[in-house]
Amino acid sequence: MSMICQKNFFHFAFFFVAVFSILSASPIFSNSKTIALATSGNSLSLIGEVQDSITENPSCGQVIKGEVKLISNLICTGDGLIVGDKNTRIDLNGFSIKGPGMNSNKVGIMIGGQENTTITGNGIISGFQSGIYISGSNDTIARNLNINNNKVALYVTGSTSFDITNNMVSNNTIGIASHTSDQTNIKYNLFSENNLTGITFINTVDSVIDGNNIFNTTNGVFLDVQSSFNRVNFNNVFNNVLDINNANSLPININKNYFTNNNCISSLPSGLCIGR
Repeated sequence: MSMICQKNFFHFAFFFVAVFSILSASPIFSNSKTIALATSGNSLSLIGEVQDSITENPSCGQVIKGEVKLISNLICTGDGLIVGDKNTRIDLNGFSIKGPGMNSNKVGIMIGGQENTTITGNGIISGFQSGIYISGSNDTIARNLNINNNKVALYVTGSTSFDITNNMVSNNTIGIASHTSDQTNIKYNLFSENNLTGITFINTVDSVIDGNNIFNTTNGVFLDVQSSFNRVNFNNVFNNVLDINNANSLPININKNYFTNNNCISSLPSGLCIGR
Protein backbone atom coordinates (compact mmCIF):
# COMPACT_ATOMS: atom_id res chain seq x y z
CA MET A 1 0.00 0.00 0.00
CA SER A 2 1.49 3.39 -0.99
CA MET A 3 2.21 6.19 1.47
CA ILE A 4 -0.84 8.13 0.19
CA CYS A 5 -3.05 5.10 0.67
CA GLN A 6 -1.67 4.44 4.19
CA LYS A 7 -2.39 8.01 5.17
CA ASN A 8 -6.03 7.76 4.10
CA PHE A 9 -6.89 4.12 4.85
CA PHE A 10 -8.68 4.63 8.15
CA HIS A 11 -10.54 7.66 6.80
CA PHE A 12 -11.94 5.58 3.94
CA ALA A 13 -12.75 2.59 6.13
CA PHE A 14 -15.88 4.51 7.11
CA PHE A 15 -16.69 5.72 3.59
CA PHE A 16 -19.41 3.15 2.90
CA VAL A 17 -21.20 4.13 6.11
CA ALA A 18 -21.19 7.81 5.07
CA VAL A 19 -22.52 7.04 1.60
CA PHE A 20 -25.20 4.68 2.88
CA SER A 21 -26.40 7.17 5.48
CA ILE A 22 -26.96 9.81 2.77
CA LEU A 23 -28.75 7.38 0.44
CA SER A 24 -31.04 6.07 3.19
CA ALA A 25 -31.69 9.30 5.12
CA SER A 26 -34.86 10.31 3.29
CA PRO A 27 -38.15 8.63 2.41
CA ILE A 28 -37.19 9.10 -1.26
CA PHE A 29 -34.77 6.21 -0.91
CA SER A 30 -37.00 3.95 1.19
CA ASN A 31 -38.41 0.69 -0.18
CA SER A 32 -41.97 1.79 0.54
CA LYS A 33 -41.78 4.75 -1.80
CA THR A 34 -40.02 2.71 -4.48
CA ILE A 35 -42.82 0.13 -4.43
CA ALA A 36 -45.50 2.79 -4.45
CA LEU A 37 -44.06 4.47 -7.51
CA ALA A 38 -43.49 1.24 -9.36
CA THR A 39 -46.72 -0.62 -8.64
CA SER A 40 -49.37 1.46 -6.92
CA GLY A 41 -51.80 3.31 -9.16
CA ASN A 42 -53.35 4.94 -6.10
CA SER A 43 -50.08 6.59 -5.11
CA LEU A 44 -49.58 8.07 -8.56
CA SER A 45 -53.19 9.22 -8.73
CA LEU A 46 -52.58 11.41 -5.69
CA ILE A 47 -50.19 13.43 -7.84
CA GLY A 48 -52.37 13.45 -10.93
CA GLU A 49 -53.74 11.24 -13.66
CA VAL A 50 -51.34 10.17 -16.40
CA GLN A 51 -51.72 12.62 -19.24
CA ASP A 52 -52.04 11.90 -22.92
CA SER A 53 -48.92 12.49 -25.01
CA ILE A 54 -47.55 15.93 -24.22
CA THR A 55 -45.45 17.80 -26.73
CA GLU A 56 -44.53 20.85 -24.68
CA ASN A 57 -44.85 22.85 -21.49
CA PRO A 58 -45.35 20.28 -18.68
CA SER A 59 -45.86 21.60 -15.15
CA CYS A 60 -44.19 20.76 -11.83
CA GLY A 61 -45.46 17.53 -10.32
CA GLN A 62 -47.08 16.36 -13.53
CA VAL A 63 -47.22 12.66 -14.42
CA ILE A 64 -46.04 12.49 -18.02
CA LYS A 65 -45.71 10.09 -20.93
CA GLY A 66 -44.91 10.20 -24.63
CA GLU A 67 -42.92 13.07 -26.13
CA VAL A 68 -42.31 15.86 -23.59
CA LYS A 69 -40.57 19.15 -24.36
CA LEU A 70 -39.91 22.12 -22.10
CA ILE A 71 -40.52 25.58 -23.54
CA SER A 72 -39.74 27.43 -20.30
CA ASN A 73 -37.99 26.88 -16.98
CA LEU A 74 -39.79 24.91 -14.27
CA ILE A 75 -39.38 26.37 -10.77
CA CYS A 76 -40.79 23.75 -8.44
CA THR A 77 -41.61 23.76 -4.74
CA GLY A 78 -42.20 19.99 -4.90
CA ASP A 79 -41.19 17.26 -7.35
CA GLY A 80 -40.42 18.11 -10.95
CA LEU A 81 -41.67 15.52 -13.48
CA ILE A 82 -42.94 11.97 -12.81
CA VAL A 83 -42.61 9.49 -15.67
CA GLY A 84 -45.85 7.51 -15.87
CA ASP A 85 -45.42 5.21 -18.86
CA LYS A 86 -42.87 3.37 -20.96
CA ASN A 87 -41.27 4.92 -24.05
CA THR A 88 -41.22 8.43 -22.59
CA ARG A 89 -38.90 11.05 -24.11
CA ILE A 90 -38.07 14.20 -22.14
CA ASP A 91 -36.35 17.05 -24.00
CA LEU A 92 -35.28 19.83 -21.65
CA ASN A 93 -34.70 21.95 -24.74
CA GLY A 94 -32.08 24.10 -23.01
CA PHE A 95 -34.34 24.97 -20.06
CA SER A 96 -34.10 24.14 -16.35
CA ILE A 97 -35.96 22.15 -13.73
CA LYS A 98 -35.17 23.78 -10.38
CA GLY A 99 -36.30 22.53 -6.99
CA PRO A 100 -36.63 23.72 -3.39
CA GLY A 101 -33.09 22.68 -2.38
CA MET A 102 -30.87 19.66 -1.92
CA ASN A 103 -32.03 19.19 1.69
CA SER A 104 -35.65 18.74 0.62
CA ASN A 105 -37.09 15.29 -0.10
CA LYS A 106 -38.02 16.21 -3.67
CA VAL A 107 -36.94 14.76 -7.00
CA GLY A 108 -36.28 16.51 -10.30
CA ILE A 109 -37.28 13.64 -12.61
CA MET A 110 -38.71 10.44 -11.11
CA ILE A 111 -38.81 7.15 -13.03
CA GLY A 112 -40.41 4.22 -11.21
CA GLY A 113 -41.06 0.84 -12.82
CA GLN A 114 -40.76 2.06 -16.41
CA GLU A 115 -38.97 1.01 -19.59
CA ASN A 116 -37.22 2.91 -22.34
CA THR A 117 -37.04 6.45 -20.93
CA THR A 118 -34.75 9.10 -22.44
CA ILE A 119 -33.81 12.44 -20.86
CA THR A 120 -31.80 14.86 -22.96
CA GLY A 121 -31.74 18.43 -24.21
CA ASN A 122 -28.84 20.51 -22.81
CA GLY A 123 -30.85 21.64 -19.79
CA ILE A 124 -30.20 21.98 -16.06
CA ILE A 125 -31.59 19.94 -13.15
CA SER A 126 -30.75 21.44 -9.76
CA GLY A 127 -31.98 21.97 -6.22
CA PHE A 128 -33.39 18.52 -5.42
CA GLN A 129 -32.52 15.71 -3.07
CA SER A 130 -32.12 13.61 -6.22
CA GLY A 131 -31.85 15.25 -9.62
CA ILE A 132 -32.86 12.07 -11.45
CA TYR A 133 -34.24 9.10 -9.46
CA ILE A 134 -34.66 5.74 -11.19
CA SER A 135 -36.18 2.71 -9.44
CA GLY A 136 -37.07 -0.69 -10.86
CA SER A 137 -36.70 0.54 -14.43
CA ASN A 138 -34.98 -0.72 -17.57
CA ASP A 139 -33.31 0.94 -20.55
CA THR A 140 -32.97 4.51 -19.32
CA ILE A 141 -30.77 7.13 -21.00
CA ALA A 142 -29.57 10.46 -19.61
CA ARG A 143 -27.38 12.53 -21.90
CA ASN A 144 -26.31 16.12 -22.54
CA LEU A 145 -27.55 17.39 -19.16
CA ASN A 146 -26.14 19.74 -16.53
CA ILE A 147 -27.04 18.30 -13.11
CA ASN A 148 -25.81 20.40 -10.22
CA ASN A 149 -26.46 21.39 -6.60
CA ASN A 150 -28.43 18.28 -5.62
CA LYS A 151 -27.81 15.86 -2.75
CA VAL A 152 -27.45 13.04 -5.32
CA ALA A 153 -27.36 14.06 -8.97
CA LEU A 154 -28.40 10.66 -10.36
CA TYR A 155 -29.63 7.80 -8.19
CA VAL A 156 -30.44 4.41 -9.68
CA THR A 157 -31.70 1.43 -7.68
CA GLY A 158 -32.99 -2.00 -8.64
CA SER A 159 -32.65 -1.21 -12.34
CA THR A 160 -31.04 -2.60 -15.48
CA SER A 161 -29.36 -0.74 -18.34
CA PHE A 162 -28.92 2.92 -17.40
CA ASP A 163 -26.72 4.81 -19.86
CA ILE A 164 -25.29 8.11 -18.57
CA THR A 165 -23.38 9.89 -21.34
CA ASN A 166 -21.95 13.37 -22.03
CA ASN A 167 -23.32 15.06 -18.90
CA MET A 168 -21.88 17.73 -16.60
CA VAL A 169 -22.34 16.69 -12.96
CA SER A 170 -21.07 19.25 -10.47
CA ASN A 171 -21.47 20.63 -6.95
CA ASN A 172 -23.59 17.75 -5.69
CA THR A 173 -22.89 15.73 -2.56
CA ILE A 174 -22.74 12.54 -4.68
CA GLY A 175 -22.53 12.60 -8.46
CA ILE A 176 -23.91 9.18 -9.40
CA ALA A 177 -25.02 6.44 -6.99
CA SER A 178 -25.88 3.02 -8.41
CA HIS A 179 -27.47 0.64 -5.89
CA THR A 180 -28.42 -3.01 -6.53
CA SER A 181 -28.38 -2.50 -10.29
CA ASP A 182 -26.63 -3.90 -13.33
CA GLN A 183 -25.45 -2.45 -16.63
CA THR A 184 -25.05 1.05 -15.24
CA ASN A 185 -22.90 2.50 -18.03
CA ILE A 186 -21.23 5.84 -17.29
CA LYS A 187 -19.30 7.28 -20.24
CA TYR A 188 -17.70 10.58 -21.25
CA ASN A 189 -19.09 12.71 -18.43
CA LEU A 190 -17.48 15.54 -16.46
CA PHE A 191 -17.70 15.24 -12.66
CA SER A 192 -16.46 18.22 -10.69
CA GLU A 193 -16.74 19.48 -7.10
CA ASN A 194 -19.04 16.71 -5.90
CA ASN A 195 -18.38 16.71 -2.19
CA LEU A 196 -18.39 13.06 -1.14
CA THR A 197 -17.89 11.08 -4.33
CA GLY A 198 -18.07 11.36 -8.10
CA ILE A 199 -19.28 7.81 -8.81
CA THR A 200 -20.46 5.30 -6.19
CA PHE A 201 -21.36 1.65 -6.85
CA ILE A 202 -23.16 -0.30 -4.11
CA ASN A 203 -23.98 -3.92 -5.03
CA THR A 204 -23.73 -3.00 -8.72
CA VAL A 205 -22.54 -5.55 -11.27
CA ASP A 206 -21.59 -5.85 -14.93
CA SER A 207 -21.29 -2.08 -15.42
CA VAL A 208 -18.87 0.31 -17.13
CA ILE A 209 -17.16 3.54 -16.05
CA ASP A 210 -15.32 4.69 -19.14
CA GLY A 211 -13.75 7.90 -20.46
CA ASN A 212 -14.92 10.24 -17.68
CA ASN A 213 -13.17 13.25 -16.15
CA ILE A 214 -13.55 13.20 -12.34
CA PHE A 215 -12.08 16.05 -10.30
CA ASN A 216 -12.12 17.67 -6.85
CA THR A 217 -14.03 15.27 -4.61
CA THR A 218 -13.27 12.91 -1.73
CA ASN A 219 -13.47 9.60 -3.62
CA GLY A 220 -13.37 9.95 -7.38
CA VAL A 221 -14.68 6.40 -7.95
CA PHE A 222 -15.87 4.11 -5.13
CA LEU A 223 -16.98 0.47 -5.54
CA ASP A 224 -18.09 -1.54 -2.52
CA VAL A 225 -17.28 -5.18 -1.79
CA GLN A 226 -20.54 -6.43 -3.39
CA SER A 227 -19.93 -4.59 -6.67
CA SER A 228 -18.34 -7.05 -9.09
CA PHE A 229 -17.45 -7.62 -12.73
CA ASN A 230 -17.36 -3.89 -13.41
CA ARG A 231 -14.94 -2.26 -15.83
CA VAL A 232 -13.27 1.06 -14.99
CA ASN A 233 -11.27 2.18 -18.01
CA PHE A 234 -9.59 5.26 -19.54
CA ASN A 235 -10.80 7.79 -16.96
CA ASN A 236 -8.97 10.97 -15.90
CA VAL A 237 -9.29 11.10 -12.11
CA PHE A 238 -7.37 13.96 -10.45
CA ASN A 239 -7.29 16.31 -7.46
CA ASN A 240 -9.40 14.05 -5.30
CA VAL A 241 -8.53 12.98 -1.77
CA LEU A 242 -8.49 9.45 -3.20
CA ASP A 243 -8.90 8.89 -6.93
CA ILE A 244 -10.06 5.25 -7.14
CA ASN A 245 -11.27 3.14 -4.20
CA ASN A 246 -12.04 -0.55 -4.64
CA ALA A 247 -13.90 -1.42 -1.40
CA ASN A 248 -11.37 0.26 0.88
CA SER A 249 -8.37 -1.67 -0.50
CA LEU A 250 -10.05 -4.99 -1.28
CA PRO A 251 -7.87 -6.90 -3.79
CA ILE A 252 -9.52 -6.71 -7.19
CA ASN A 253 -9.34 -10.50 -7.67
CA ILE A 254 -11.89 -10.81 -4.83
CA ASN A 255 -14.73 -8.77 -6.33
CA LYS A 256 -13.58 -9.18 -9.93
CA ASN A 257 -13.53 -5.53 -10.96
CA TYR A 258 -11.21 -4.52 -13.78
CA PHE A 259 -9.22 -1.26 -13.90
CA THR A 260 -7.37 -0.35 -17.10
CA ASN A 261 -5.54 2.80 -18.27
CA ASN A 262 -6.93 5.16 -15.65
CA ASN A 263 -4.94 8.37 -15.54
CA CYS A 264 -4.77 9.08 -11.80
CA ILE A 265 -2.40 9.27 -8.83
CA SER A 266 -3.82 7.46 -5.79
CA SER A 267 -5.84 4.28 -5.35
CA LEU A 268 -6.89 1.64 -2.82
CA PRO A 269 -5.44 -0.88 -3.34
CA SER A 270 -2.40 0.69 -4.95
CA GLY A 271 -1.66 -0.01 -8.59
CA LEU A 272 -5.00 0.92 -10.19
CA CYS A 273 -3.59 4.06 -11.83
CA ILE A 274 -1.33 4.34 -14.87
CA GLY A 275 2.29 4.02 -13.78
CA ARG A 276 1.47 3.55 -10.08
